[in-house]
Amino acid sequence: MGEASKAALQSVCSYVNKVTNEVRGRLEAGKVPSPEQLSNYVKQVVDQLQKLIKGAPRNIQDKMAEPWEGFYDFWRNSSQRPLTAQSFLGILEDLEDAFPMPANGGGDEAPAPRTAAPAPQAKGKGAAAPAGKGAPAAAPTVAASSKGTATGKGAAAAGKGKAEPERMERPARPAAPAAPQAPQASQHLFEKKKHAGGDDGAGMRADAVSFVPNKGVSETPEALPKSRRASAPEMSEASKRMPTYEKKDWIIAGIRHNTVSIISGDTGCGKSTLIPQLVCDAENLVPDDKVVVCTQPRRVAAITLAEYVARDRGQELGDEVGYQIRFINKFCESTRLIYATTAIVLRRLHSEPTLD
Repeated sequence: MGEASKAALQSVCSYVNKVTNEVRGRLEAGKVPSPEQLSNYVKQVVDQLQKLIKGAPRNIQDKMAEPWEGFYDFWRNSSQRPLTAQSFLGILEDLEDAFPMPANGGGDEAPAPRTAAPAPQAKGKGAAAPAGKGAPAAAPTVAASSKGTATGKGAAAAGKGKAEPERMERPARPAAPAAPQAPQASQHLFEKKKHAGGDDGAGMRADAVSFVPNKGVSETPEALPKSRRASAPEMSEASKRMPTYEKKDWIIAGIRHNTVSIISGDTGCGKSTLIPQLVCDAENLVPDDKVVVCTQPRRVAAITLAEYVARDRGQELGDEVGYQIRFINKFCESTRLIYATTAIVLRRLHSEPTLD
């Protein structure tokens, strides 16, 4: 990376760090701006960021615009949906992860990643970062790493070509013993199994009222055990219109009878908003001293989903539904559902692998 590029990247990192600390400090001090003040301030920040990355490579521009997607049109500098101060701070913290301050204050060498990785993994736009810290933290080192990787490959190729004339014929190695054949039964490991109920209980028929693992389908919902806690709030009409709501009995039954359940569905079907509620509200599924955690890749998504679900349930944010991101814990003793960033959950797993 040239000196001019390093200086430009340093300016971007410094400005992002400055604005993030300023906004965080104001919110921690209880100085929440009005919507009009926040809107004007966001426009000023975006305008300055656009100037700083003008003429930057496409991957840098994309990295700058990505955290704003779905909330703010970065390139047009216009709002797509109302931004709260907490959401704006979440975007800034994502940018702070993507454009961290260099550890050595912007010297000649790019900051080394915390965990050494093989050179081929450092190539391209999606270089991996340490699991507990989150992928965006290593982003600014991508360009330098890619350059270093190319150099390493060239050196390896040169060394290989140099050693070629000196290579001597070696006696052939004895042939390795053939790998033992796997038992025939293993070929059927992932085939659908028949259940004792007579019908194929593993399938979920679209015409069935409900599904019970190992027992097949049931056409009479009255025969099913009670599925909702008495203290659970009434399900909203918006939730009832979601495609996931039609399969709620199947989903809860599958979760009750399996250690791990994988649920696949289209965008907007209710995977992140409705299913966590169903799990929380199910009768005798989650003990009162436990919580349901729904992970989200970005802080903004964790905040907005928690706000939406709390509003959908007619509750205050931080009561039964809350969120946890870096530096901010919005929940209480009675919280049953927490939306959290993946990095938060990974750090929790490092210190408490069993999540007791």
